[in-house]
Amino acid sequence: MIRPINELTADDISVFWDDLISVAEKESKKNVLISGLIDYLILKPQGIGNILSAIIVEGLGNIPHFERSFGNICKNIISSNPDIVCDSTRDINAFYQRDPACKKKYQVIIFYKGFHALLVHRVANSLWRCGQHDFAHYLNYLASCKFGVDIHPGAKISGGVFLDHGTGIVIGETAVIEKNVSILQGVTLGGTGKETKDRHPKVAESVLIGAGAKLLGNIKIGKYSKIGAGTVLLKDVTENSTVVGVPGKVVGVLPEDERPGQSMDQKLD
Repeated sequence: MIRPINELTADDISVFWDDLISVAEKESKKNVLISGLIDYLILKPQGIGNILSAIIVEGLGNIPHFERSFGNICKNIISSNPDIVCDSTRDINAFYQRDPACKKKYQVIIFYKGFHALLVHRVANSLWRCGQHDFAHYLNYLASCKFGVDIHPGAKISGGVFLDHGTGIVIGETAVIEKNVSILQGVTLGGTGKETKDRHPKVAESVLIGAGAKLLGNIKIGKYSKIGAGTVLLKDVTENSTVVGVPGKVVGVLPEDERPGQSMDQKLD
């Protein structure tokens, strides 16, 4: 069964979380093996920002050597950056809709390290944008060690992004990822090694990037395109394109109404 594709509006955020928490509460009451974890990460914290902070602390650990607890630092950053809640909620929805192995929304925020890496990045990026580069780098370092996902804190990532499995994904400093993009394991959005400033890929809306693909340089990937697994891409791609190979070549044009980043259809015909 394919779940319907839908995007959350700002008005949907509280309804989404009410449903997530309600389902988690029911599961906590009937499943003693997982109840403690659900209570600690979802039911005990009050408010969405506190839940997201608890997830970060659980994933990275409570970092010593700070005047305030790491959890409080995260809470303050999230509360002063409403986009983190909106974009993270859209991320959770994307994971739930696009991964058939995910049966309940709350599972994303507890078990999916691709989501954890994105959430930490959103906090690190807010620090990066206000000039706190060293702490942002530190969060990226911790997330890379814990989750096996290396996202430079300067990268710009919109909401509704799905990092499937997460392992081995590398995203460079000047990369841009628009909404509803899906990226599978082992993907690199990197530089060619020659540029020094704007040097990483720009990925437009609802693009699907298959496992192990390498997109290198300041190239533009047009919206609604599909990059096949193992592709090495060094050139711009027009929208609605299917690209495969080493080096990557356009092998087909997708229908205008197709949204590969949301449908997760990896077939190349």
